[in-house]
Amino acid sequence: MEDGSSEGSPVVSMGPSSNSEIGGQPMPEQPEVIIPDQALIRDLLEENEIDYVVDEDGDVCMARKDFRIYYLFQDDELYTIRTFYNRPYPIERKAELLMAVDEWNRDTLWPKVYTRTLDDGTVRVVGEAALIISVGVTYDHFVGTTANWVQASMDFDEWLVQRLNMQASAENDEE
Repeated sequence: MEDGSSEGSPVVSMGPSSNSEIGGQPMPEQPEVIIPDQALIRDLLEENEIDYVVDEDGDVCMARKDFRIYYLFQDDELYTIRTFYNRPYPIERKAELLMAVDEWNRDTLWPKVYTRTLDDGTVRVVGEAALIISVGVTYDHFVGTTANWVQASMDFDEWLVQRLNMQASAENDEE
């Protein structure tokens, strides 16, 4: 045949009227795309019986002994989980803390963590992860991502405590 097609091969049309089948097989139903918001976060936390507060800005916060996780939305464009770790570090340990934070950021995807030095000279650690939501996401993707980020935020806190304690123990052994 001159047109390059072979006999018996199915012809697949990619026009808009043919989007219910590909290669003679029905296309799977596409999941609904949503733009998540604070109401969805509150519903998810309530469904999972997780205590939270809503701050004066309307942001949802899950507070624990060692950290606070804020669920933030910016103009239906960006969804961010920001974790503020409550443990203060003296300024004298900032170099050690920065080395640990750099190690975490090199070896893991999220949360990305950084330090903040406060006016009183203490150093705090903040973690964050972000997702562009302006084009929408599926419910399952949003829930799974949120759960993974929260777990990773808790894992970082445990990792940092172990990492800094092991570092301190190694230094004491050398002396």
